[in-house]
Amino acid sequence: MIAALGLFLVLPIEAQTQVDLGEFEIGAPARSIRWYGVLGAPLSAAKALRIQSHLAAAAAALGQRFALENPLQPAGDDGLEQQQTLELELALGLYEEAEARVIALLNNLSNMPAILHDHERYCRLRFAAAQVFEERARKSEARDQRSLLSACSADRLAQLSWAAPKAIQALRNGPKGSATLTLRGGWPGTRATIDGVALGALPLQLTDLPAGHHHLAFVTGAHRVDYGWEIAIGARVTHEVALQPKALAALADLRLSAAVMQALATALKSAGASHGLVAWKRNRGGFTGLCFDRQGKMAVLEVADPNQVAAALIDGLSRLQPLPPGGLRLPHLYLASGLPQRRFAEPAAVPSRLDRVPEALRQAMVDYAARRLGKNPATLRARLTAQNSSSSWRGEHGRWWSGAELGVSTAPQPAPAITLSSLRMQPLSSAGIWGLFGAQLSLGGAGAQPAGEGWNPMTYPLHPISAAEAELGERIVLQGDGIGGAAALAGLAYDRGGIWSLLALGHIGWRRLSAELVHQQFVLGVPDSGVELRRTKAFTWDGLTFGGRVLLLRRFGPWQTGVVSGFEASQFRAAQLDLVIPAQTLTPHFALVLGRAF
Repeated sequence: MIAALGLFLVLPIEAQTQVDLGEFEIGAPARSIRWYGVLGAPLSAAKALRIQSHLAAAAAALGQRFALENPLQPAGDDGLEQQQTLELELALGLYEEAEARVIALLNNLSNMPAILHDHERYCRLRFAAAQVFEERARKSEARDQRSLLSACSADRLAQLSWAAPKAIQALRNGPKGSATLTLRGGWPGTRATIDGVALGALPLQLTDLPAGHHHLAFVTGAHRVDYGWEIAIGARVTHEVALQPKALAALADLRLSAAVMQALATALKSAGASHGLVAWKRNRGGFTGLCFDRQGKMAVLEVADPNQVAAALIDGLSRLQPLPPGGLRLPHLYLASGLPQRRFAEPAAVPSRLDRVPEALRQAMVDYAARRLGKNPATLRARLTAQNSSSSWRGEHGRWWSGAELGVSTAPQPAPAITLSSLRMQPLSSAGIWGLFGAQLSLGGAGAQPAGEGWNPMTYPLHPISAAEAELGERIVLQGDGIGGAAALAGLAYDRGGIWSLLALGHIGWRRLSAELVHQQFVLGVPDSGVELRRTKAFTWDGLTFGGRVLLLRRFGPWQTGVVSGFEASQFRAAQLDLVIPAQTLTPHFALVLGRAF
């Protein structure tokens, strides 16, 4: 199709290089009309073919031959069923059949605009081709196809039921960096796409384009120009593609002058034609047409209805006249000024037509694979079902989660606590099991109590009266609360991508509290009868802490909220007073949590 449009592409990367892509010629006698097609803003192939057929019929009625500069092909199959079959072959392990099918699709890609204008289908076809070639030991072809996935999301491709983990990893290890792409030239309204992503009308400057290989396409009128184009890895230089029609290059500024008419007449002589016709579709509707001959005569016309374009052009051939002395400008066609900028942004994920596989096609492929591989059809169907059910999990990759807990520890007396946690989550299996590791900081929390037996009541009272009276006892009490601490976290999570998830965490670390030691005398069996005998000043105690908790979370977009239940144990060094008093904490813990995944 590139040759059919006869274009110059100028690609200055390090040094400017001009590539003449040639011109498609159809032999024509001297008495013939040469049709250059409809250019400019995009036009449906059906309308363009209708205009072309009407012109051919009119030319035949005039006794003239009709020659095409840019032949149009009737719209064919959009390849949807072929692409769906290819993906089913990959899922069922029919790699030999998939190899033949993907080669046919790639060879016919230029005739399948439905794929080249759909980013999701483009990426899935290239990815399928890379995986097929890898399975068939065609390493270089696999690398070539992977290189064309630079702008595709590895996370979205990983969700495909047939995606191989090695293929996804190879894609994630691909080129890094970005480049700036400047596109200039072309008729007013010419559109560009890259890897199936619509960029808009030329000229434009595209920034933050992922480095690597890309498939660049232009649409002018009903014609496509496809060009596989490469950006150097990590480049941050500007690349330019200048698009100039060859046969009509003299009309690049949309002005008619004596020199322009002479150039057009020369082009007709080179093509062996007597008359030339061309039309432009305008952005705001309607068409501008130009008729001309070998002597430099011309007629400019304007048409509102596409059904009248052919008749108006043929009528214009009977009204050819010399160009006015001052020349003229083609009406209602305007070259864009300036250089609009836009950032490359991968399209948001949308449901793909590829995923709406007809049940008849699925069943037929299962039956064929069962005969071909000698397996039970029910087993193969269950395999497809299992692959599809875990597809959302396969798209997952490691992520961060941060959360805040507001809770209470209940022993030895209730105490509020705030816990801030940061976790790294890594998928471990397709069953939705994740590995967790991270860290936490805590504020507040439970106090402590003397560790071991013999402190409440004391086995050996110190006060003489307590020792003499059987009804009296003594005890050592710690009065105070936690200050804070830090700990490492590890655990597991169950998350299949639904609204609920379950996390089990263990922690070990350091904790500090502030407490006073109080020596009391009390009446055995009588609550609140304690009398203070002596008290220390407040001091800090550091110790080892460990424990575990379970978090039940509900997802609200990127946010999660839920409840926490767990326990915590702490061991503190012994206080060296006239007694050696160790301390400990063993307390249940309950909290509410708010977190967010990143």
